[in-house]
Amino acid sequence: RDRSAALAAMVLVSPMAASAALWQAEEAALAGRITPEHQLEAARLREAPGLREGDTAAIAALLRHSFRLQFHDPARSAELTLFVPSDYLERSRQFGYMMPDLAAYDFHDDLAAEGAPVLLIFGEDEPGGDLGGVALEEALPDATLVRIPGTGHFSFMEAQDAFLARVRDFLEAR
Repeated sequence: RDRSAALAAMVLVSPMAASAALWQAEEAALAGRITPEHQLEAARLREAPGLREGDTAAIAALLRHSFRLQFHDPARSAELTLFVPSDYLERSRQFGYMMPDLAAYDFHDDLAAEGAPVLLIFGEDEPGGDLGGVALEEALPDATLVRIPGTGHFSFMEAQDAFLARVRDFLEAR
């Protein structure tokens, strides 16, 4: 079946790697950014009152801190608006059940059938662009990989004008 008939174009912003091996490599690259200070703050936040009971403010503080590593300018993580559902801890537990399946996936061969033009956007400082992004560009028949300078995973926040210009240019060309 020709899936491209239903899809004119696709924009993927910092997508997850299409294989477990690349996803794990991206995670290792991010782990390499962890400083002793970052670890101490994370430990402090994990001990926050209410975290184990699912206090959404405590969970949001821990998430915001963990996302600091994914910004070009870590201070910008304070600008994140996070929605933490009241059942976040249960959802996280359920997600944990998927980990064995996530240990060995690889969708690269399946992507060759995607005929729609694809824009892949990554931040310049985002390990995913060098690893999973390059592999996605190679696997998708009509893909363009764009790296937004001076940004990390949240390029749409850190360089909103440049991000929107790239998306607009891509979509208008279709």
